Amino acid sequence: SFLITGDEMGEIQVWDISQMFDDRYHPTMSLAIDAFRWKAHDAAVTKIQHLRKDNLIMTAGREERGVCIVWTMAGQKVGCFGDS
Repeated sequence: SFLITGDEMGEIQVWDISQMFDDRYHPTMSLAIDAFRWKAHDAAVTKIQHLRKDNLIMTAGREERGVCIVWTMAGQKVGCFGDS
């Protein structure tokens, strides 16, 4: 299981949360592993969508209106589309 987050600095983080919960589903935050991290945008990340079928991530940032970037789960840029 993964959790994907973005921040105001334009970074994306992929967290491995598969070991984070005990038998009663109580979270232990120290067991969340920062699996991948990369600079995706020059300004704040405004949207993150996990494309489950292809196991890709689509993001949008504040600086690029109408533009989305597609990434692998490890942060490799696959492509970009939209108005630039």
